[in-house]
Amino acid sequence: HAKTQQRYREFLWGQANLPGPAREGWRFTDYRCATPEQRTAYDAVLEWASGKGKPWLFLRGTPGTGKTHLSAAAVSALVGGGVAARYEYVPGLVDFLRAGQIDGRTEERIAQLQSIEALVLDDLAATSSSDTEWARGEVLKVVDYRYRERAPLLVTPHSVDLGTWDPRLLDRLTARWLRSEVRMAWE
Repeated sequence: HAKTQQRYREFLWGQANLPGPAREGWRFTDYRCATPEQRTAYDAVLEWASGKGKPWLFLRGTPGTGKTHLSAAAVSALVGGGVAARYEYVPGLVDFLRAGQIDGRTEERIAQLQSIEALVLDDLAATSSSDTEWARGEVLKVVDYRYRERAPLLVTPHSVDLGTWDPRLLDRLTARWLRSEVRMAWE
């Protein structure tokens, strides 16, 4: 029984796709909360990772405010608690899906992202200006599925200006009944 649990935890860590070599190195305790605004962001992500509140969380702010750190810490906490969670840096996600065209496994890869218990999409729309309609459509499939199923999703946009986003994606992401939003505006 203990070996089965250990193998399952290793499987979860392998699926987590956290950035950097130290997968367990992303911790909430390493996030510095020097201001009330930073504490608000921290608390919102901690609440999302605990399954409380709305199933979607939208962290919106300029680069360097800690969106990636909090997102990766949420995935790390979820996986450490035995929940299947996955972190995706969206430009890397597009490459992952594009590789599926080569090996004929695109739909399998999309199904994997749709079925994971909790998903983080970091730097969503980071590649929108140079990406193909195909790539935007594939990402939309994942988001739309999670929208219909109300499956947990944490999103950090690449840009604070959402006016350039695909309207179909924006429609899903701005559903107030489904998501909470935290603005992260500090140095």
